[in-house]
Amino acid sequence: MLARVRVPGGILSSQQALVLAEFAAKLGAVDLQVTNRSNIQLLLKSLDQADFAALQAVGLAAPIASVDRFRNIMASPTAGIDTQMLVDTRPLVKSIDSYISSNPHLIGLSDKFSVGIDGGEALSIGQRPNDILLLARPSGLRLMLRMSDGSAGSPTGQMLDTRLVWVLEQSVEVFATLSDLYLKHSGSIPPVFSKHRRSSKPRFRHLVEHWGLDWLRANCPGAELTRETVEMPQVGYQYLGVHSQLQSEYFYLGVVLPLGRLTLDQLRGLAEIAAVHGNSEIRLTPWQNIILPNLSAIQPVIGALERLGLSVNPKHSAGSIAACRGTVGCAAAVIDSQNHALAAIRQLTLTSPVQIHISGCDKGCAQPMPSDIALKGTSQGYEIYLHEPGTVFGRYLYPAMPADRALATVQKMLQVHQSLSPATSFRDFTDRHDLSTLLQFFHA
Repeated sequence: MLARVRVPGGILSSQQALVLAEFAAKLGAVDLQVTNRSNIQLLLKSLDQADFAALQAVGLAAPIASVDRFRNIMASPTAGIDTQMLVDTRPLVKSIDSYISSNPHLIGLSDKFSVGIDGGEALSIGQRPNDILLLARPSGLRLMLRMSDGSAGSPTGQMLDTRLVWVLEQSVEVFATLSDLYLKHSGSIPPVFSKHRRSSKPRFRHLVEHWGLDWLRANCPGAELTRETVEMPQVGYQYLGVHSQLQSEYFYLGVVLPLGRLTLDQLRGLAEIAAVHGNSEIRLTPWQNIILPNLSAIQPVIGALERLGLSVNPKHSAGSIAACRGTVGCAAAVIDSQNHALAAIRQLTLTSPVQIHISGCDKGCAQPMPSDIALKGTSQGYEIYLHEPGTVFGRYLYPAMPADRALATVQKMLQVHQSLSPATSFRDFTDRHDLSTLLQFFHA
C-alpha cells in the first residue's frame, strides 16, 4: 500500500524528518518518495503498527484524523526566500492548514481537494494542477481555476481567471467559502466518471463548469470583482544547484533526488545538515527534489551531501526525470516505469536540463504538466511524445516500443538536438518544428 504524509507548503523541519524516519523504519520501510504535491509517500505492507500520535505530535498528521487527507496545500519551495517574491505565502499556508486540521465538517470534500498559493516567486507553482489556485499579490488573493472541458470561457486545460479578489488577511475566509460551496453543491451535479477515477465526487472546477462563472461570483460575497488583468506565472526548472536568497547573506541549494526517492539514512543525514548549516528546514518540491534554504556556507554542505550520495548538479539526469510508481506500487500501471526510469538515469546523457516524464499508464500522475519528452506506458511498451501546451503527454511522435529501444530513441533525440541546435533548449528546438521535420532529423 501507499501511505502518504501531507507536508503543507512542503516545509519539513529537521525534527519532523527524524520522527518520520523513525515512523517509517518501525513499519519496515527502507526509503520514501517525495511526491509531485510536495508530500511524502511510503510503500508499506501494513499500517497495523503505525504510531500516528508521533506524527501528530510534530504536525505531520492532523489532530482530527478524518481530515488528514485534505491537508493538501502547495506553495513555492522558495516561499519567503525567493528574490522575486511579491508576498511571503508561509503564513497563509499555516492559517489554511490550521483551519483544515480543526474542522471535521470538511470530511465531505473530495480526497484530492487541493489549494495552491503562488506568491510571485521565480520558482512558481502557478502552473501546477490544484483545485484552487490563489495568486497572492500585494493587492490581495486572486482566484484562478484550471478548467477541464473548455467551459466558463476558459480553453480546455487552461487557467480561468475568475477576477475574484480577497484581501490577504482573508485567506481562511477564501478557503472556508469555497470549501463550503463544494460541500453544499457537489452532490447536485451529475457524477463524474472516467477510466481511472475511483470516486464519483467532482473536483471544484466541475461545479464551475456546470453552473458557470456568474454562479461562482454570486456565491463569493466577500470578494471584490476586479477589472485588472494578470499574467499567469511561468516557471523554469533551474532551481537545482546554488542560488542566492532574498536574504543577501544566505543561499539555498537545490538537491537532486533520483525519482524523488530518499533512503531513511539520507533523510536523517539531511535533517542533520539542515540543523547544523541552515535553519533546520528541508523543503520538498513538486518536481520531486528538495531545497536546503538559509545556508551561509556552501562547500561544507555540498561535501556532506556527496557523502550521503546526493548531488546538486543541475545537469544530473536524475534531476530531469519524473516517473510514477508503475507496477511496483500502482494497480493502474501496465509497465514498470520506476525501474525503467532508473535505467534512464543511468543511460541518458544530458548536456542541459530536459524534462522527461515516464508514465506507467495513460494517467500521467508523476508529471501532470507538459514535459519536454514523455514516455507513456502501454501493454506493448512506451509511446513517445513531445511537448505541447495544454496536454499531459504532448504531441504523439512514436508508437509503442520496448523500454530499452525507447530509451535509445530518446538518447538519439537528445544527441540530434545538441548537434543541430545546441544554443537553444530542447523544448524550443522541438516546438519550432512540425513532427514530420523532427522525424527526419531524428532518423537522419
